[in-house]
Amino acid sequence: MSTQWLSPDKLLIITTDNFPKTAGTSDVDDWHGHADLYSPTMNQTTRLTGLSKLITKPDISPLGPPHNFELSPNATRLHWQNFRHWGRLRYVPGTATMDGSQYREWEMELGSLNFWLDDRHYAEASVDSEGSLLQLNIHDAANGKFDRHFRPTSPQTKRILETFQKSRPSLETWVVANGTDYVLTVGKIETPYEPISDVVHKVKYPSGSEPIEQISLPASDAIIYHVRTTRRAKLLEMLHHIIPAIPGKPEVSEGLWVSHTDGTGMHQVGLVRGEATTCLEDVELVPGGKHLSFVYHGTLYVIAADSAKR
Repeated sequence: MSTQWLSPDKLLIITTDNFPKTAGTSDVDDWHGHADLYSPTMNQTTRLTGLSKLITKPDISPLGPPHNFELSPNATRLHWQNFRHWGRLRYVPGTATMDGSQYREWEMELGSLNFWLDDRHYAEASVDSEGSLLQLNIHDAANGKFDRHFRPTSPQTKRILETFQKSRPSLETWVVANGTDYVLTVGKIETPYEPISDVVHKVKYPSGSEPIEQISLPASDAIIYHVRTTRRAKLLEMLHHIIPAIPGKPEVSEGLWVSHTDGTGMHQVGLVRGEATTCLEDVELVPGGKHLSFVYHGTLYVIAADSAKR
C-alpha cells in the first residue's frame, strides 16, 4: 500500500493486489491494484473504480504501482508516474480526470521539474546535469496537439517560473556527518532551475539519531526528520560485562521528529521500539501542516504534528 495526500481531506491510497513475480525480467505478471480515496473528515473510503481500471491496464504501469500523484489546482485532474520500464528511464508521466477518463501521457525528461500551472496545463522544466534550464515544456492535459515548448530565455519561461516560485517557496536539504552527530543543512533556491544560492539554516539532528530521510515543506514551515536511534543503558552495559546473563544489547527505535524550517520547535511526535529495519513507510505531512501520516505494517496512521505550538 502507498499513500499520497492530495489535499487536507483527500488521501489517495494505492493498494497492490498482485505484484510482478520476477523483477527485471520479461516473463512477469503485470502489476495489478486499485485506488481508493479516503476522507478523514467523513472517515469514509471510496473506491475510485474508473481510475483503478485505468492504472491496471497492461500497458499503463506493468512493473509496479504508479506513484507521485498530484492533484490539479481545482481538483479536476491527476498527474502521476507510471512504472513502465527497467533502467534509467523507468517512469512515464500520465494524467487523467479523477474518474480515469481523458488519459494521456508523454515521455519524461531526465532532471526535470514538474508542476501544475492550472487544471488544463502541466509544466515540465527540463534541466541538464548541472541544473541549467534547457527548455520549458507546457503539456495540454487534454490534447497533445496544443503542447507548447519555450526557450530558457523567453519571456514566457521567466513569467511562468517566477509565478511558480512565488506560489511554492523552495528549499533544498542535505545531511552532513559531524563525528557521531548529524547536521541538516537547509539551502534556499532562488529559481527552480538554478543552483542553491544561500545556506539559510543548519539544524543539528536529535542526539544519538541516525538519519533515514528528511522531508522539507517550506509552505508549511516544517521539516520532518525520520530517524533511527540507538541508545545504550550504561548501567546495564556495565552489568552485562560482569554478568553475561543480563542483557546488554542497545535499544533501537525508529522515530519521527518535526521542527520549523529554521530548526526551532523541534520535538518528537512518535517512535517505534525494537525494529531492526525501517518499518515506517510513506511518511508525509498532511497539507495544512497540522498532522503527519505514515504506514506501519500495512496500516495507515495519522497523528498530530503540532510543530507550531512547541
